Parts: sequence; structure tokens; C-alpha cells
Amino acid sequence: MEISDEAKKRLANRVQRIVNDIDVYDAEKQEITRELTSHFYDQSMACAQKRGSAVIERQDVDAAFAESEDPKEIA
Repeated sequence: MEISDEAKKRLANRVQRIVNDIDVYDAEKQEITRELTSHFYDQSMACAQKRGSAVIERQDVDAAFAESEDPKEIA
């Protein structure tokens, strides 16, 4: 599924803020970043599909984070 530039930036920014708040080594941060990005991309895609869209928009990313558990727990 396609993701808009604005949504991609929003997703990357939100994930980076979460990872920066976690006290782990840099190598682990990279893995956590990949996992969180994948998780929230999938959630955002589900939100876009609920809207009937083939493109993930910022509103889908925001909804994915709002509906999720504590991101630090997911990490």
C-alpha cells in the first residue's frame, strides 16, 4: 500500500521520539525502530483500509497511534 509523504514523515517522527525515550544500546535502537515502524505501518494500513483508501494518510498514522497500546510496551 502506498503511503503519503506527510504520513511517512509523521510515522518516522513518532517512532523516533518513542525510541529516543528508551534507554538501550544503539544497535538495539535500530531493531526497535524497525519493529515499531513495521507495527505502526501495519496499523496505519488497517486504518486506511477501514476508510476505503489505498493510500495511508497522516490521519491513519495518528489513528494507529491513538488506538495502540503504550508504544514502549510494544517495543
